[in-house]
Amino acid sequence: MSITGYTDRCAIGGHIGILWPGNGSKVSLDITGMGTTPINTGTISYHDKENVNAMRHPVAGGVIGLIMGSTVPVEFSIKDCHNSGKIDRITPSSSKFVIEASAEASAGGIVGNIGFQSSTNGYTKVTGSVENCSNSAQITINAFTREDATFHDHHIEKTASQSFLGGIIGFSHAKDGLVTVRNCSNSGYMRHTAGNAGGIVGRIQSNTIVTGTKNGSDITYTTNTGRVGEFGLDKPATYLSTGYAYSGGIVGAMIYTDASDKSKIEYCHNAGDIAGSHVLNESTGKGTARPTAGGIIGQYDFGR
Repeated sequence: MSITGYTDRCAIGGHIGILWPGNGSKVSLDITGMGTTPINTGTISYHDKENVNAMRHPVAGGVIGLIMGSTVPVEFSIKDCHNSGKIDRITPSSSKFVIEASAEASAGGIVGNIGFQSSTNGYTKVTGSVENCSNSAQITINAFTREDATFHDHHIEKTASQSFLGGIIGFSHAKDGLVTVRNCSNSGYMRHTAGNAGGIVGRIQSNTIVTGTKNGSDITYTTNTGRVGEFGLDKPATYLSTGYAYSGGIVGAMIYTDASDKSKIEYCHNAGDIAGSHVLNESTGKGTARPTAGGIIGQYDFGR
């Protein structure tokens, strides 16, 4: 599946593009997959080379693109789902899942975006869980590539400075609810040069718990074994204006909005390689303002 064009807030998913009640009744959704058997193996992509600023807020997920509330809440449960979606445009022989877009793009192996980027209109009235899910596909957010070179050649001319990508969830903002990610794993490469990237969640904005399960002395961990960041560029990429790059083995960036935030990370394990920034500001020629990398969390910020 793919979307090409000049649009705002598009959402595309392997099974559902957007879960949103509008101004109607409360919405509840349960999805149960087949364990390690992929629930999505197809190509999912956004693509717009004509105008780098044409597509804003694009969202893509291996199962669901976007989940958000409204005047009424949304409840969801996603269990036992595996994504191995591929994109042949970059490397035909590999499993890929790519999103090409400009501003505020988000992509996740299971869900691209929860709660959108704002609590406006009740978008963050979301409560649900993602359990026993996994991703093995490479996820890439790249805003604009040179016409005379492919991404595989490591020549990136433009990249999204505000992006969110994660092996399970790209972005989670459940200010008026609670989202739990439990016993999930990622082995795919989270490839980005700027923005927020995590092996499990790209960015936690509010009320999101990433955890495993502890039963006596037995612990089942949420794990990442995939690479996060950008590896192997033969020259620095440039991004559109100001930007940042947060790379974390479990969560790329974790933002506490206030003291009532229930977000936490526990019973998690990372064994994947994490890379910091390798980008230059287009106008100044200098490096990223805040390149950070961490084995568990790339960036932790309170009060923003």
